[in-house]
Amino acid sequence: MPYETVISNNIMQDGIIRIKLMGDVNSDNKVNMTDITIILDAFGTFIGHPRWNPNVDLFKENKIDMADLILALDNYGKSC
Repeated sequence: MPYETVISNNIMQDGIIRIKLMGDVNSDNKVNMTDITIILDAFGTFIGHPRWNPNVDLFKENKIDMADLILALDNYGKSC
């Protein structure tokens, strides 16, 4: 899986594997302005910040920055 760094916790549960499109932060199976707005609302935040949203931390760096926004923009308009 893209950006998978911890493989020791990969356990299948209930026989369902969900593939998420990078940038689809609200899990509606598409990357659109709703996702971009959510990312912008959390932009500049980090763990502990009042507006922190872990779903927006696409690179799992414990911060929301340009890398997260650019990744979502790269997939803008795509759906799965």
